[in-house]
Amino acid sequence: MDNQFIIIALLMINTNSILKLGLLLFLSILLENSLFSQRIVGPPMVSHASSSSIRIWLAAKGEGAKHPVLVNTETGSLIQPSTFESLVGYKDVVSLTAEFNGLQADTEYDVTFSFTEKYDFTTRTDPEFSDSSTIKFLAGSCFFLPSGLWKLFIPSFNIMILRKMLDAQSDFMLWLGDNLYYIGADLSSFEEMFRKQIEQRRNSKHLRSLLKKQPNYSIWDDHDYGPNNSNRYFYLKDTSLLIHRSFWPNPYPEGKIGSYYSFSKGDADFFMLDDRYHRSSVKEKNKTLLGDEQLNWLKESLSRSVATFKFIAIGSQALNESIHSEFFASYKQQRKELFDFLVDENIEGIIFLSGDRHFSEITTRTYRGKKFYEVTSSPVLSVPRNLSGSSELNNQFRIDGSLITQRNFSRITLSGLADNRSCLVEFYNKRGKLLFTYSIPANR
Repeated sequence: MDNQFIIIALLMINTNSILKLGLLLFLSILLENSLFSQRIVGPPMVSHASSSSIRIWLAAKGEGAKHPVLVNTETGSLIQPSTFESLVGYKDVVSLTAEFNGLQADTEYDVTFSFTEKYDFTTRTDPEFSDSSTIKFLAGSCFFLPSGLWKLFIPSFNIMILRKMLDAQSDFMLWLGDNLYYIGADLSSFEEMFRKQIEQRRNSKHLRSLLKKQPNYSIWDDHDYGPNNSNRYFYLKDTSLLIHRSFWPNPYPEGKIGSYYSFSKGDADFFMLDDRYHRSSVKEKNKTLLGDEQLNWLKESLSRSVATFKFIAIGSQALNESIHSEFFASYKQQRKELFDFLVDENIEGIIFLSGDRHFSEITTRTYRGKKFYEVTSSPVLSVPRNLSGSSELNNQFRIDGSLITQRNFSRITLSGLADNRSCLVEFYNKRGKLLFTYSIPANR
């Protein structure tokens, strides 16, 4: 029997007004839940995009196909998804990814939903980038978005940084790990980890806007993988990987285990590494940060790359020499193997991107005659670190003036003619004020 008929029948019962009021309250909740089951519960995000394709992620609840469709704003033509993937989570909530192919370059599309208009928005395919295109992207890490009692400790005004990131002109965004924080019971089961992911994306209107503004690419680090400083011995690592790959539908290579992948934008290639799933304990004899398969994949991918800029994104700092379990330096043999390869094969244009440390800096060092750079961008929303008394305060490889110990994000701009390219790094605080800028020349 339809809920409407149930309400009418019950209200015909000769009861007192208090009972009727209680029945109305109960049934209004029943109807609300019924309607809620037809709505999006995980606000949409633009994921990997190219000049001819776009991926759209969302989470929905209820039965039936609830995928988005694209409408070309110039021609009015309707485009259905080419592929569609889903993962059923808690309380019948489904994580969904729709991929659209055969699109026109540098073209605006309306993203619409057949079952609700609330989340309709407009997105755009990439242009046909050239070797002299100007490309801008945002980068940041450590997004502790408070909820519940945590809001008492993290003032809401800190979230204004998300508004400033929305205002910053850019083509896409890199999320450099700790994109949410699993805490306590969040790490107890598949259902709780799934729920946490949904909660994070629903928790801030500015975050919701940021996720649909432009394509988003991510790596993970310890807090959005498992417990603090976690490694391959985390007992829910496969569960965490399944959820991460569903909520962040990056262009993962087929047949590879982990969250690593690569993509290209113009004359820049991006190699997004997984520093958790294969990570051993630093106490092991043959310890590894990336695992053999991932390291071999990285070497092969770099060997094939002809890009001017080759960005390697990794949760753990790569150039820092401090012996700390969270640095690549603690996995001395594997790091040496990678850097020897970069020198022996004369791989040019390497720039590391990292997060994690709750401060930002730019470092540079020379290894066997070859110069490398690293941009560390952290934190966006988490609490900044006080480096007083820390060995990290006096990093000998840090570029003077680049240390930032407040909430911040970075914007990186690639520009110049094909034979004279440069990489401009800018750090902005939560009010959108420019804190530091540095230009890294292309090295071909």
